[in-house]
Amino acid sequence: EADISVLGWTRDHPPAAAVFAVTGQPWLSGSYIGVDGGYWVAALTDRQSILPPGLYAWSVPEGDRMRINGMIEGWRLGLPQAGATHAYFGPNNTSPVRRTLDRPIYERDGVSIFLLE
Repeated sequence: EADISVLGWTRDHPPAAAVFAVTGQPWLSGSYIGVDGGYWVAALTDRQSILPPGLYAWSVPEGDRMRINGMIEGWRLGLPQAGATHAYFGPNNTSPVRRTLDRPIYERDGVSIFLLE
């Protein structure tokens, strides 16, 4: 439920050009899937994220899939992601990256959004 309410805020507040760094985990056939509501940012808010919908592994060229997977894995390891302007962490997201950021621009019911600089 916390993730649902933040998606409305995400649609209305960050600029249309915002790109969200979201945490993913390995899934099928060399693809990743989101670990929290950040996975739905691109589908439900008209904003972009570094993690596309789950079928990307079968719909983009191999080089693009590898680039996307590299961004997702890099974010999991705490590496800054070129082009990402915001970071999304759901209430159960235990990513160590979350502890390195301060001053969220949104924080409610365990969901935090940070502006990346």
